[in-house]
Amino acid sequence: PGMVVEHQARQTALDFIELSVVKGPKYDDQAMVRFLERIKSVLGQDVQLQLRFVDAIQREKSGKLRYFVSEISEAQQRNRVSQ
Repeated sequence: PGMVVEHQARQTALDFIELSVVKGPKYDDQAMVRFLERIKSVLGQDVQLQLRFVDAIQREKSGKLRYFVSEISEAQQRNRVSQ
């Protein structure tokens, strides 16, 4: 394992993403800051990122890890597009 053992992004609003990270043995604060800056440059500055460090990320019933979880309803997405 490197800097991150596993991660999951959870979008709870159109402009908010929570990033859960399990630190690896080579974790580096400065590298994480650069990584988050790159994410914001792709998503846009109006998207808020919240970083959470966790011991483990819960798996699905199938045992699989979902890397991205969207909790945005289709109605919210349609409203955003029509604005």
